[in-house]
Amino acid sequence: ERGLAWAITSASNLAEARARLAAEVFDVIVTELRLPDGEAFDLFPDRAALGDRAVLLVTGHGDEAAAARALHAGFSDYLVKRDGHAHLADLPARVEACLHARRTERGLRETATKLSDLFDGTSEIIQSVDPRGGLEYVNRRWRETFGYRDDEIAGINLFSLIHPEEQAHCGLLFQRLMGGEDIGEIETRFVARDGRVVTLRGRATVRFEQ
Repeated sequence: ERGLAWAITSASNLAEARARLAAEVFDVIVTELRLPDGEAFDLFPDRAALGDRAVLLVTGHGDEAAAARALHAGFSDYLVKRDGHAHLADLPARVEACLHARRTERGLRETATKLSDLFDGTSEIIQSVDPRGGLEYVNRRWRETFGYRDDEIAGINLFSLIHPEEQAHCGLLFQRLMGGEDIGEIETRFVARDGRVVTLRGRATVRFEQ
């Protein structure tokens, strides 16, 4: 703990971890994959169990499948062990990254709540995406049109919804938009969850934040 900016609480097994989690709120949880009385997935089997927690999984070499499972379940990140505990040198930066991601996610949720108050009553389809195309916000009309639940939105990329025949064209438009160009009105086809083709026409704007 010497020289670190955080207060550290330790637990040696699942039972002790459950007791501490029930009694305290932690900014970041760092856990080994395998514990004396089970696995980290027994503690956090899915996104619902994780809730708002930022969790960093420490795995052994060759546990790539476990790392992939952790990310799918909503873990913030994973760290692969190295000989001589060399991986611990990377731990502070990974913890800081988890904290930053958690703050960002909270900010996005607060923004989504504010946007919902403004846009859920409109008949227009409204969506907001990040620079990689990940959906950050969609309004009620969007969810009704595409057939996705609220808890599914965070894992969807806009480009996965664009009709295959429109992918290349929309990719070029997105690049131009990210370059600051006004690309005017756009019309393209999307594919809803049930396979329906949805044709939309509208405008896109970009906002850069420091």
